[in-house]
Amino acid sequence: MAGKYLKKRPKKKAVDILLTVLAVLFAGAIVLSSVKLVRGRQERELGVAAYASLAQSVVMPQTPEPPAMQGDTVQQTEKAHEEATVIDVSRPLTVDLEALKAIDPHVVGWIGSDTGAINYPVVQGTDNAYYLNHLIDGTVNSNGSIFMDFRNGKDLSDRNTFIYGHNMRNGAMFASLVRYAEPGYYEAHPELLLVTEEGSFSLQVFAGCVVPGNSDLYQLSFRDDEEYAAYIEKVKLLSDFSADVPVGTEDRIVTLSTCSYDHEDARYLLFCRLVPMQ
Repeated sequence: MAGKYLKKRPKKKAVDILLTVLAVLFAGAIVLSSVKLVRGRQERELGVAAYASLAQSVVMPQTPEPPAMQGDTVQQTEKAHEEATVIDVSRPLTVDLEALKAIDPHVVGWIGSDTGAINYPVVQGTDNAYYLNHLIDGTVNSNGSIFMDFRNGKDLSDRNTFIYGHNMRNGAMFASLVRYAEPGYYEAHPELLLVTEEGSFSLQVFAGCVVPGNSDLYQLSFRDDEEYAAYIEKVKLLSDFSADVPVGTEDRIVTLSTCSYDHEDARYLLFCRLVPMQ
């Protein structure tokens, strides 16, 4: 009886060692996962802060900044500056594109919304991959950059110019675009603003919809006016909202694209009529 007990004891010890190793590995996996989550959040926050600082330095206030009064606190002064730089999308915007190009020569413009949720430089790389995870200063960051399709002319001469940006869960980049699927959101925010070397442009929103990542709506050029007109009518029919914006074959459009979480590999496309501002 005692012999049987002694024979079984090593097996129990081996099991105990195995369970201990598994527990250590499991605990290590949890710690590693937590570290990755924290680092990921910190990375995203750094990206947001970098673009916010950039906006403060290169976007010129559309109205004079009120002078700081004697006795003003630092917080009051900062608030005044923030209010002074809010984008009025109905008016031209002055952006120091040369300063941006000194950071990244691939900068082609700046895009903004009246909510302030979109207020970013627009770049154009040699492909549609690099700026998915790089800021304009070359830093690797999951926020990426807002970028124009590399096949489009940076002068907006194409009939359909695509501009891409991530849908970050913290609301950064192009996350606000998917809100055009919500009732009333279009009526409250019917246009955005785009600035390039050609000047300031109003992006008059006329349609928006969820599509698969391989949708045939990712069309940059058209054989003729007939095909272009059919495309415009198609996106209007698919739109989540109705917009009274006339779009003809003589017009150029800009399509903003971001990820959508409606289903796997979904995208949200926001179609805008490009109108030069005086």
